[in-house]
Amino acid sequence: MIRRAIALTVISFGLVAAPAAAWDPEEDGWDWWWQPEPVPAWTPEPVPAWDPDPAPAWTPEPASAWTPPEPAPAWTPPDPAPVEAPPGLYYVTETYVADVVTTQGPVTTYSTATVDQSTGTYARVLESVGTGASSGYDGSAFNGRAQLRDGRDIAGTYYENFILTAAGFASVSIVFFQDDSETARSSTPPASSQPADSTTPPFVPPIAIVPPAPGVVPAPPVGAAPTAAAPPPLAAAPAGVSEPVQTTSPTAPTSGSVSIPAAPIVTPGGPPHGPVLRGGISPQPQGDLLASIDVLRGRRIVLWLRATADGAPVRVHEWHASGELVALGPLSGSGEEPLVARWDTLAPPGGAWPVRLALLIDLPGGGSSAIDVVVSIVVRSPALVQ
Repeated sequence: MIRRAIALTVISFGLVAAPAAAWDPEEDGWDWWWQPEPVPAWTPEPVPAWDPDPAPAWTPEPASAWTPPEPAPAWTPPDPAPVEAPPGLYYVTETYVADVVTTQGPVTTYSTATVDQSTGTYARVLESVGTGASSGYDGSAFNGRAQLRDGRDIAGTYYENFILTAAGFASVSIVFFQDDSETARSSTPPASSQPADSTTPPFVPPIAIVPPAPGVVPAPPVGAAPTAAAPPPLAAAPAGVSEPVQTTSPTAPTSGSVSIPAAPIVTPGGPPHGPVLRGGISPQPQGDLLASIDVLRGRRIVLWLRATADGAPVRVHEWHASGELVALGPLSGSGEEPLVARWDTLAPPGGAWPVRLALLIDLPGGGSSAIDVVVSIVVRSPALVQ
């Protein structure tokens, strides 16, 4: 065993020490085994030049003017529900002040004083009642309703006052506008006239300034012409008027307030007197001649100029007017043209507004005569409505 191991070891060293022989493939005829083919030279393909597509020219769009956005609408609260007004309602421009009672001679007048003032209230007419008539609103007015001397309720109109609130029109009060008058009866019985004697000369018309006042009129003496009745007293002149207002008795016929004779007065038995000329006004073209007239405040009034000679109508040829009035037309004209005016202010208690008329009239027998007439305008005071 040992010998065999030594032999192997020697052999191994021999193998290691022997030189390695190079292998030549041609010696063994193996030249065919690998012949690399020639590699052709690499020629790169030409790269074409890059020609980009032409970009279109950029043309900016025209800028439009800048418009700011519309502001949001302001919030508006919804309209309140419509307020239904009572029927006949109007805005008050004349405010109640007080009840007025004035007495001038036998006449007592019941009226209402107001002022030209707006207090922001509204009113409507409830009912107009006559003298002595009852109303369902009696006792409801804050100023009450007066009575005449005989106990009858006076005439007038009930008004209801309102104020406007958020909830609508609210009633606040009822007021009574009085508009009435009464005439006291005379306590003196009229005297009976004595029969005229058969030898009495023919009657000569008297020259009367105004119709005679009620009362005792003595009979004319036998053989003498009757005397003219004394004119009634002159009323106190209103403020700002220099002349007194001529008043007439309510029981006397309404005729001219001032007259001027066309001929001088002569003694009885002499030449006859001239005609008695009277002038006045009338609300109708052919109406009766009046010396005074009642009008409603603020209302348009048309007055025709009238004249008489011995009680017979005569033509007014020309007239001129002046005084306390608001003219709504000419202050002069012919007899065929009326005077158009209105009165906006109440006269002082117991007074009236005078209007002077200068009349040129045609006389019955020919010729003409000029007379001056002063008529009285009594203004009533209902509430004015606009």
